Amino acid sequence: MLFANLKRIREFERKNLPFMTSLEDREILLTIGYAQEQGHPVCFKNLTLSMDNLKRFGLGSAATIRRRVMRLIARGALEKYPADHDGRIVYLVLSEKSQRLFARYSGVMTSLYWR
Repeated sequence: MLFANLKRIREFERKNLPFMTSLEDREILLTIGYAQEQGHPVCFKNLTLSMDNLKRFGLGSAATIRRRVMRLIARGALEKYPADHDGRIVYLVLSEKSQRLFARYSGVMTSLYWR
């Protein structure tokens, strides 16, 4: 049952979340989504600071994170918008499409029976 559930999760990810191709992508999306859910959108600087765990393991330097964020924006998973008070600050949020997909992803996760 465990591996059947894991296989179902992975199939959903492959089919519906093609932009989430690596551990770094997953962490970036979850970090941005969590901050957005809490009502505090993330700017790139805060994102790189919160991603220190990845950098500690050599999985993502600031340049790599920036490159991945730009790729996620190009694929429509993320959106960026300038801050009202300072045009130099750019906030990152999940796109509407990504929010809907993650809501479905959550539904798949909660529908699984874990023993």
